Amino acid sequence: MKKAFLAMSSAVLFLCGCQSFMKTDVSADAVFDPIPAERKLGDELIKAYQENDADSFVAVLPQEARERFGKKEFEKTRKDIQDAMGEVEEFKFLTTLDAPGFRTYVWKVTFKRTKVMDKNVELRQETLFRLVMTTPKEGAKPFLMTFGFL
Repeated sequence: MKKAFLAMSSAVLFLCGCQSFMKTDVSADAVFDPIPAERKLGDELIKAYQENDADSFVAVLPQEARERFGKKEFEKTRKDIQDAMGEVEEFKFLTTLDAPGFRTYVWKVTFKRTKVMDKNVELRQETLFRLVMTTPKEGAKPFLMTFGFL
């Protein structure tokens, strides 16, 4: 009987272990958004590219990037990529790469083509899209260094 009691007690202690619950005060107004703004920016850029929406694409760019990349650049770049790869079928965020002074966000983008050399085909091709942001000191705003398909 003693052995059974010890075995049961040990099993309960072993299986339950020690637990602690962290109390977090969150007001009803608090909004938790696990996706950083930089990831949202990349999602919005790829989505606008997918929908061939130059206005939306340029609108989500920070002001300093809009000065270098406007509607005209969007249309030329999109045509070149479309001719080579087709249309964006889907995209998925993959990872973040950290380096001193900047952070790279990487997405996998799947393109689909239905015509190659005047032949009807269905080809899919994957490539990467990256968004590189500075990692400024505390209190400063990140700066968009570069973006594009690799």
